[in-house]
Amino acid sequence: MSTSGKTVSADSPLLADLRILRETLHTIPEPSWNEQKTSRAIQSFLSRRCAGAEVTQLTGTGFMVVFRGRTEGPRTVIRCELDGVRVTESGDHAIRSNTPEFSHACGHDGHMAVSAGLAAILCEKPPAKGNVALLFQPAEESGEGAAAVMEHPSFKSFNPDYIFAFHNIPGAPEGTIIVRDNLFAFASKGMHITLTGTPAHAASPDSGINPTNAALDLARAIPLSAVRPSLATITYIRVGSPDMGRAPFDAELSMTLRSPRNTGLGVFSKAAETLARSTAEAAGLKVAVSWSDIFPETANNPACTAIIRQAAACAGFTMTEPAEPFPWSEDFGYYTALYHGALFGIGSGHTAPLHDQDYSFPDSIISPALEMYLRIIDHIHGSEH
Repeated sequence: MSTSGKTVSADSPLLADLRILRETLHTIPEPSWNEQKTSRAIQSFLSRRCAGAEVTQLTGTGFMVVFRGRTEGPRTVIRCELDGVRVTESGDHAIRSNTPEFSHACGHDGHMAVSAGLAAILCEKPPAKGNVALLFQPAEESGEGAAAVMEHPSFKSFNPDYIFAFHNIPGAPEGTIIVRDNLFAFASKGMHITLTGTPAHAASPDSGINPTNAALDLARAIPLSAVRPSLATITYIRVGSPDMGRAPFDAELSMTLRSPRNTGLGVFSKAAETLARSTAEAAGLKVAVSWSDIFPETANNPACTAIIRQAAACAGFTMTEPAEPFPWSEDFGYYTALYHGALFGIGSGHTAPLHDQDYSFPDSIISPALEMYLRIIDHIHGSEH
């Protein structure tokens, strides 16, 4: 492929290398903030394919690869994600995770392979003007990585004018470009509720305060309190312990709250916390509420989606615009809250859903993803020929 937009042929040596890299990354998924093997694998690829590249270490395992044009101009970031997700794969894949209970079931292995291929191409054909940084970001799945990267002095110094990323979309026709102005993906946060009563012998349970009914009431009531399109999903519940001699005296619930906008999520979160506290008080229980995995809404800048549309049209790709934003969340929303940026989708065809035990990134969309990024870079920066 060149930055004038010629697609990678099926027998391209680079594409073959990217498939091998993607398979290698698929075998070594790692939790958020612990992506050491992943980061080393990508940097090893870069040392072979892009010797002498300007690599800047960032927060945790994250890093940027910067390509500088001959003249001053805009600064663009292309982001991918390093971490895996806590999913145990099925046994049906030829290429499988070697990390217990973790998988690249969100396709981050494919996203990384695309950015690595982009680095190899930009090494040979850098931007004509301005600077392009390829950001390999840790901890997307926990919602913490983007915010941490944005606080790093090197990222602040780069100060992008534009930032782009793509996500594969199972079920959408393979290679279709999915673009949407403004709201692209929901805001969400993890809610954790701990209920504590008083212990009792299992033979005289009424002598203690048991949280079972309150926990079950909350597990039903909070999801039912959501006003569509907001929703709550119970992800974990525990009451008591397997000890047969004690009546339950503590309980834990975790759930994900989702809403299209940050403001709506704030209102829903306060209502859910009020419900948790009032339910606990009525049952004579102590209650603690905490929050994690906080993702803002991902709102695309229309000027950036216009660039994506132009890139797709010039490449001859089919485009589609969903009527509604995606209900899943992405920490890319931290970037678009501060910088001009956009997240777009590429259809991955008849794959299993994201975070499913049978999901696997289709290598067939590596080439169109590369094409899109190169068209975007050409539009903003031009290219050396």
